[in-house]
Amino acid sequence: MKVAVSYLSSNRSILDTIKKINETKADYIHADFMDGKYVKNNNISLKHWFYLRYAAKPLEIHLMVKNPLKYLKYLNGLNIRVVYIHYSAYFLNDITKILKKGYRPGLVINPNDNLDLLSKYFKYVDKVLVMGVTPGAGGQKFIPDTLKTLKQINKYKLDNNLVFSVEVDGGINQETATKVSRYCDTVVSGSYVCKELDYNKPISQLKKPKK
Repeated sequence: MKVAVSYLSSNRSILDTIKKINETKADYIHADFMDGKYVKNNNISLKHWFYLRYAAKPLEIHLMVKNPLKYLKYLNGLNIRVVYIHYSAYFLNDITKILKKGYRPGLVINPNDNLDLLSKYFKYVDKVLVMGVTPGAGGQKFIPDTLKTLKQINKYKLDNNLVFSVEVDGGINQETATKVSRYCDTVVSGSYVCKELDYNKPISQLKKPKK
């Protein structure tokens, strides 16, 4: 299992947390940006974008925003693994622009999203990020129905011979990582890692879930 660490739910500053993640066995740094419109929280600032320049690991950008294209200009020069966006009426246009910028596009699946509607877009993306919590706040408990969603996505992927990878974000700890490990290749964890003194201990637990 690969591990992406989200730095927002931490006992340290954003910059200090990013620097600490750099020193760990984590595979990626997961950066959540919220505009106060798609979700209630707003954490977008020039300083926050600047902090990402200190990331030594590949970045996952998760845009919880109304207009994702507005923020692509801030990604120049960063080591981007994937840019995740949520579905909208302009989704195909948005991922086309993301591709033209040279980034790998990803689709986020929220807990209450209609998979029958969104599954037809899986063929256009490299990655699907399944939210195990309601987007917009850290420290939430994992929603059990996420497992049902993961099973449906994996079946659709197999039935249609698609090659996108699946990632799970929200409420991830050793117990929940074990539950989702059959259905994804990467998990995102925030407070479970960043509230600890030694980040490598929980990261190691996530990389090797209990059987």
